[in-house]
Amino acid sequence: MPNLYQLSTLSALLLGDFEPSLSIGELKRHGTLGIGTFEGLGGELIMLDGVVWNGTYTGEAVPAADIEKTPFACVIDWQPTASAVKLPAVGSLDNLRTVLDEAAKGAENRVLAVRLQVFHADVTFRSFAPAPKPWKPMKDMLFSQKITAERNIQAEIIGFRFPGYLESINMPGWHLHVLTAPNDSGKRFGGHLLNITADAGIEAQWMAADGLELTFPTGEAGRIYDALPLDQDLREITKAAEG
Repeated sequence: MPNLYQLSTLSALLLGDFEPSLSIGELKRHGTLGIGTFEGLGGELIMLDGVVWNGTYTGEAVPAADIEKTPFACVIDWQPTASAVKLPAVGSLDNLRTVLDEAAKGAENRVLAVRLQVFHADVTFRSFAPAPKPWKPMKDMLFSQKITAERNIQAEIIGFRFPGYLESINMPGWHLHVLTAPNDSGKRFGGHLLNITADAGIEAQWMAADGLELTFPTGEAGRIYDALPLDQDLREITKAAEG
């Protein structure tokens, strides 16, 4: 199995390092499935089958150009370890996380990637408007997030589960982004998943990463990174930012 590639750390993102240091074109060289954000926290990054989407502030997901840049992302070359399994109906995001934990029992110490096909669901998700400089910690940017709800949709949900011992590198537990199927107008919507109710029959696949390849920010992003007080307990800030 391949390694998971990650640019920067969750701690740096939470503390306001939204300066990009990697282009989307370069990010694609490291995997085919992943999540992250864009310069200035301007949208939720969703990589699916090697195509990168921006879940924008309007709720609509649009293809991202290779020249756009990211300050934080984690991606992997998607190679599921088994055929899809059917999951039961879920009534909330917490419920979905519990179902996924049960399905992945025995891999608690591993970094897992997951991909879900959802056929009939109501979803709530969020995205941020691009933040003006000077950037502030994410907890002070929550006023600029927009929450979108889509009902009776088909969608794909992708993301990762990190173990608790990596909490300063990435958020422990399941971090999931959603991308809806095209509607009658051909539009897709997506962002950071906040809640879901879905009928039984969700198709789930996952894989465990062989390792973690962490790249630190460079250039101006690296200078910001080096000046941050990263050696602190950020659990409360993480909880607030997760929504």
